Amino acid sequence: MGLASVCLSAGASSKHTAVKSPCRAAKERAPRSRSDCRPRWRVKMADQARILVADDEKHVGFFLKETLTQAGYEVVLVHDGHSAVGRLVSDGPFDLMLLDIRMPGKDGVEVMRAARDIDPSTIVILLTGHATVESAIAAVREGAHDYLLKPASIEELLQSVADGLAKRQRLLRQHVLTAELAESLRELQETMGAAAPSPPLEPANVIRAGALTIDLTAHEVTLGETPVHLTPIEFKILATLAQAAGSVLTPEELVDAVWGHETESWEARSLLNPHLTHLRQKLRPSPDDHQYITNVRGVGYKFVGP
Repeated sequence: MGLASVCLSAGASSKHTAVKSPCRAAKERAPRSRSDCRPRWRVKMADQARILVADDEKHVGFFLKETLTQAGYEVVLVHDGHSAVGRLVSDGPFDLMLLDIRMPGKDGVEVMRAARDIDPSTIVILLTGHATVESAIAAVREGAHDYLLKPASIEELLQSVADGLAKRQRLLRQHVLTAELAESLRELQETMGAAAPSPPLEPANVIRAGALTIDLTAHEVTLGETPVHLTPIEFKILATLAQAAGSVLTPEELVDAVWGHETESWEARSLLNPHLTHLRQKLRPSPDDHQYITNVRGVGYKFVGP
C-alpha cells in the first residue's frame, strides 16, 4: 500500500460526485441475474469487524457507513473528533477506524493518537479532500495504515479496509504466539528447576542489553529501574532493531517492518529521522550513557549492546 492511495477526480467536489456501485454499472451494461449484484466484498458475519467512521461531511459519512455495512462490517458513525474519542472510550475497542483529517474539535490525527493509547493494534485509515505529499508523509509517520483522497472508489476503499484488517490479524496472532512461547518457556524452566538447579532462562519476549530491558509482550521499556515512555512507532522501531541486534537494517527494511510500506530510500529516511531522534534521546538521557542505536554510514541502522 502506498503513502497516498488515492482516487483523483480533478475539479470534482466530493459533495456532488456520485460513486457508481458495481451493481448499478453492471445493470447498465447488460441484464444479469439478481445474484450478480451481491456485494463482492461481503465478509463472514462470524468474522465481523467493528469499524468507527468519523467524517464531518454527513453525506460522505452516510455513504461510507452504507458501503461498509453492505460489505458485512459492523459500523459506528460519528461526525466530529470529540464524538469519535467518546465512542472509543464507551464502545471500544474498534478493529479499524476511518477518519477524516479535517474535523471540528479534534482532527483525524488527534483521534488516531487517542486510539493508539487505548489499543495500539487498531488500524487507522485517514481520509482527506486536500491531499499533499507532506500530509501523506505526516500521516504515515503517525502510524496510519493508509491515506485516501476523497472521493475514493468503492473498490479502493474496501481493498484498503480488507488489507488493514488482515494486518491487524497478523499483529494479534504475533502477540498471541509470543505470549504462548513465553508461557512454554516458563513451564520448561519450572520442570528443569524441579529436576536440577539451572541458570534462569530469559523469557523469549524480553530483550536485555546492559541496563536496557525491552518487554515485547507488555510493550514496556526500562533503563535500569526507570521506565522509558515510548510512542507505539518508537517502540516498534526499537523492537525491530533489537531483535536484529548486530545486523544492519536499511531504512527501507526498517520502514517495511514497522509500517508495512515499501518506500524509496530517501522517503524511508524522511519517515524514520524524527522518530529515531526522539528514540535516541530517550535511551540516552546523558552524553555519558551508551548509544544503543547507531548509524552505519550509507547503509542503515544497527542496535548495539554495551
